[in-house]
Amino acid sequence: MTFLRNLYFQYKAFRLKIRIGKNVYFHDCRFEGENYLARKSSLKGSDLGYLSYIGCNSKIENTTIGRYTSIGPEVLVGLGEHPTDRLSTHPVFYKNFRHTSISFNNIKSFSEYKQTNIGSDCWIGARSIIRAGVKIGNGAIIAAGSVVTKDVDDYAIVGGNPARFIRKRLNQDIPEKFQLKEWWNMDLEEIMNNIQLFQKTFNIENDENDL
Repeated sequence: MTFLRNLYFQYKAFRLKIRIGKNVYFHDCRFEGENYLARKSSLKGSDLGYLSYIGCNSKIENTTIGRYTSIGPEVLVGLGEHPTDRLSTHPVFYKNFRHTSISFNNIKSFSEYKQTNIGSDCWIGARSIIRAGVKIGNGAIIAAGSVVTKDVDDYAIVGGNPARFIRKRLNQDIPEKFQLKEWWNMDLEEIMNNIQLFQKTFNIENDENDL
């Protein structure tokens, strides 16, 4: 059965122009193309933008991911939550689906999943956790091992548990110009014609840098 399932996913991946490693699972997903899902990664109910990839052993649910975004290994994004304002947090009291052998509910009385959004050109470090419903801005970096419980601004670097703002990735003037340009929406020919901009190192303390 595992062999047939892997064969099925390999066939779907070929048609969608994505590369997948061993024991990858995806369901109800939309791929823009040229993506990579590393081994033992899982993607459910999510969109993956052009050239974005998912590291090994990562699990992502109900998430929209922009273009050119890098997600490291063992990252958890958008997983289900439990109610914190009720007498009990156990699913047996709010789900009609049985996690165990019984359920006390005939209808689902709590929404476990919220839509999560990760922008373009983001880097999500290894073993990070991003809470469901959070928005990660374009160009943001999430340091490895962080637990993100709140929205992250464009081009911000955050880290820790819970994640806190560390600094801007680039000079404050630079992100605005990148944002206006939205380079991730360029076609490949235009990107190659401007490849020197992507290979340039920007000094975040120098206001004279310009595109």
